[in-house]
Amino acid sequence: MRLTDRERLVIYYFNSISNGFSILGCLFICCMYIKFIELRTFPFRLIFILSIFDIFSSIGYMLPTYFLNDDDVLCQIQAAVINLFTLASVLWAGIIAFSLYYIIVKSNFYIQNYMNYFIIGVIVLCIIVTIIPFITNSYGTVAGWCWIKQDGYYDSKFYERYFLFFIPLWTLVVFNGVLYVKVSKCLKENDDSDGTRSGLNRKLKFYPMILIICFLPYTIKSGLEFKREGFTMKYDYEITIVIATVRGMHGFLNAFVYGFTKKVRRTLTRGMSEEDDSEISMRLPVREDDK
Repeated sequence: MRLTDRERLVIYYFNSISNGFSILGCLFICCMYIKFIELRTFPFRLIFILSIFDIFSSIGYMLPTYFLNDDDVLCQIQAAVINLFTLASVLWAGIIAFSLYYIIVKSNFYIQNYMNYFIIGVIVLCIIVTIIPFITNSYGTVAGWCWIKQDGYYDSKFYERYFLFFIPLWTLVVFNGVLYVKVSKCLKENDDSDGTRSGLNRKLKFYPMILIICFLPYTIKSGLEFKREGFTMKYDYEITIVIATVRGMHGFLNAFVYGFTKKVRRTLTRGMSEEDDSEISMRLPVREDDK
């Protein structure tokens, strides 16, 4: 069942609201990184880059394409931006897991010297993956936005959608899960007098869960759509609203779980206290003895 223009507009509103929250969360992380020098460590730099990818991904989803056709320029731009930066965000989550594994389990701190290579590698790979659907003319309208079309046939669009996104996505979910289990095991075996390791260990399980929560509904819907399941076709509008809302929160959840750490909270609290003290001192009258 094809969605009406009004239904696509409503989906766009839900999509924009959730992605708006994601942008705000990511901007908070970026501002913290830029403002406070003590936060410019290697782990937080990884989170800063993840936030940049998530911001552009959310901007892509917020482009107003609900009234456009497959061949419209803005629709093609949205599909490319979504494809590039969503995949970049997923890949970078894998880089974070890989880096934590090498630092904590392997005690190899030299991995931070490869940061630029990681960035270049992820961007180049995502650009290649984004160009392929352009060549095969596979980008077009899907539900409330534009991405790789799905026609219900084993054609190029099917292979591009699954082999260029869904299969790498779930491979990385398994990869991240395995690495985080190894990191968690290592943290439990080491001394934790200050509670830092146990705090990190409690958060580790949320990292792969973010990908599962945000992308599992869309993956299931995509598979059911391909099989032309009656339930999906009948409730396409309602299901797409849920998917748009949940997937749009990807950046917000990343910012909250990865970035809102104890160190960030302490730094923010201290920064606000210093600003309050500075403001109070500026308002105090100057005594004659102090001149």
